[in-house]
Amino acid sequence: MASFLISFDLETEKFQEVPKPDCCGSDMCLSHLLVVQGCLSAGAFHDDDGRLEIWVMEEYGVKESWIKELSIGSYVPPTLIHQQSRHFSYSRHNLPNLHVRVLCVLRSGEILLEHERRALSVYDPRCWTFKEFTFQEMPAHWFKIIFHVGSLNWLEN
Repeated sequence: MASFLISFDLETEKFQEVPKPDCCGSDMCLSHLLVVQGCLSAGAFHDDDGRLEIWVMEEYGVKESWIKELSIGSYVPPTLIHQQSRHFSYSRHNLPNLHVRVLCVLRSGEILLEHERRALSVYDPRCWTFKEFTFQEMPAHWFKIIFHVGSLNWLEN
């Protein structure tokens, strides 16, 4: 992710920098932004162990309000292991770091994750378990994941 987070205020039509969380060290970087319970949030990926953290900005614009909400261990969905084994001789433990994106936090508290833009899983933070979503009779490369956050706010002219 870029060095800066920039927002655009629709009311004032001005850009401004948004402070990033202090989670970015030598082995960690922000990978994507998301919304968790109405708050600006960020997924931060650890290069060394594949762990993904979710950071939430509880008070918009206040750097000190960033808190680490959750840490998710490394997981490779069985579908991706099967796909990789066709092309490479990787074992589950020496697969290259996979790109993981948090799509949303479900009402149940579980977290919907996208892996390598080809697989979906649900992480349950209460049990620390993963469950892969699969679509029977549909190859993984036949769908595209697009996530939309709806809003009932109207923009006035």
